[in-house]
Amino acid sequence: MSGQLYVIGTPIGNLEDITLRAIRTLKEVPVIACENIPRTKILLNHLGIQNKKLIECSPANEKNSALGIMKMLLQDQDVALVSDAGTPCVSDPGVVVVKTVAENGLRVTPIPGVSALTTILSAAGIGGENVVFTGFISKKEGQFIKTLQQFAHKNNVIVIFVSCHRVKKFLQILKDLQLSADTILGKELTKTYEKIYRGSVEEIDAALTEEACKGEFVAVLRIYEDFITPEKDTIVSKKEKRKIKQQLQIANENN
Repeated sequence: MSGQLYVIGTPIGNLEDITLRAIRTLKEVPVIACENIPRTKILLNHLGIQNKKLIECSPANEKNSALGIMKMLLQDQDVALVSDAGTPCVSDPGVVVVKTVAENGLRVTPIPGVSALTTILSAAGIGGENVVFTGFISKKEGQFIKTLQQFAHKNNVIVIFVSCHRVKKFLQILKDLQLSADTILGKELTKTYEKIYRGSVEEIDAALTEEACKGEFVAVLRIYEDFITPEKDTIVSKKEKRKIKQQLQIANENN
């Protein structure tokens, strides 16, 4: 006999967004592997779950954690795997653990829960032929454009996680590319300051003040025309943008 690994979806914000099955499993398993122990303790305290053995399974130590979890499973101990928020392995740690356990012939049991991906799609009110999930956008503008070229086809829906530090830049890139698409931007889904922005990219960018650029964002693009990568000479470089800005400042000062 050997134990089994339970991959459990946890709330992405509102602590009430957790299934009865997930709560029961967290109460029953002797060990919980989590991305961040203090954050997981907040959830467990809210659920009235005490005296659990918690081990860290973060991106920094996931390979070693996988070996430790394997050892516990082989000793007939069940282990629950959770991330900070949402579902493990969906833009969160867990892939190495699940892959290691499965490849060694041990049982992996998914216990579904909340995901920002399905949450935003349920509130977007738009549909298409295919849904493409890209995870977090690349920090490199050229790579992000390549991603759009690959997936932004007519009638596709693209879901993208966006860092609060890059959300304004993300919107600016979309404006520069003049992508033909409906745009939905979800901020802090299920949390106190949840807000869903709808409209054109220009309208969303205008509504999203610098002060509002805090928290976690997820974007949905419903594509209406195939995206064609613009020619290099049609994209204004950062140096050219600075030059244009300086010229406008000088012109305003002279007027």
